[in-house]
Amino acid sequence: TALCDVGEEQLVWSVLEKALPRVLSGIGCDIVPHLVGCYEDRPLLLAAALVRASGALLDSSADISQDALSQAEAALLHLRPPPSACQRGSRGTAPATRVQSYMLRAQGTRIARAGGSTINWSSAARFYEEAVAMLPLSAGAQYLLGKVLFSKAAFGDAAQCFARSVLADCDFSPAYSHLATSCLLKGDPQACVDIAEALILRHGRLAAAYHHLAVGLYAQEAAFGGCCVERRTRALTALQRAREFQRANSWGKEDDAML
Repeated sequence: TALCDVGEEQLVWSVLEKALPRVLSGIGCDIVPHLVGCYEDRPLLLAAALVRASGALLDSSADISQDALSQAEAALLHLRPPPSACQRGSRGTAPATRVQSYMLRAQGTRIARAGGSTINWSSAARFYEEAVAMLPLSAGAQYLLGKVLFSKAAFGDAAQCFARSVLADCDFSPAYSHLATSCLLKGDPQACVDIAEALILRHGRLAAAYHHLAVGLYAQEAAFGGCCVERRTRALTALQRAREFQRANSWGKEDDAML
């Protein structure tokens, strides 16, 4: 997602959008024994691969997903010293620490999504907290802990986690989106606008980035109480871009009303 010519970016997307579904659809019920057979003598690599497979199978094959996580945990137990014995909060440079944090995030997400369409982020809090303690510079761990806090309406604390996530990985778009929303809910539409513009620089075809920009400008206009033609024109352009890039019917009646 480094800055590049718009034409080159569109070309890359045109290739990925066709190829990725075919690549990911190759994950099947035999993936766990296949990975074990390939990497049994390399427990750290095996654990990382199993956690990755578990996430990919979470929606389609919950039992196989759980089996992958269980075997990943067993693989980590073969390491000496085990990841739990690694020093925590020390920037998480040890590979075993990274994999253990990754597994904790996967375990938490599995529990949070156990209820089907309703995600209970709070139920996964202890896993995400431990993942952050083990790997403070993990963008994913900070983001997921932020989701827990966001679900509790602790928007200030959530924003801090999302900001740390962005600092850890400046290309991690979900953290930008939730940071922008948190700032907006804290009553700071200018911060929402600034974050959205930063996200657009990294992800110029992301509908959510333009939507956040428009909402931030819309909130500024509402607070202003007047009519700023320049601000409204920017918001209009951003909304039009958001509608252009939206996928899976993410555009709603409220967006039409704002437009």
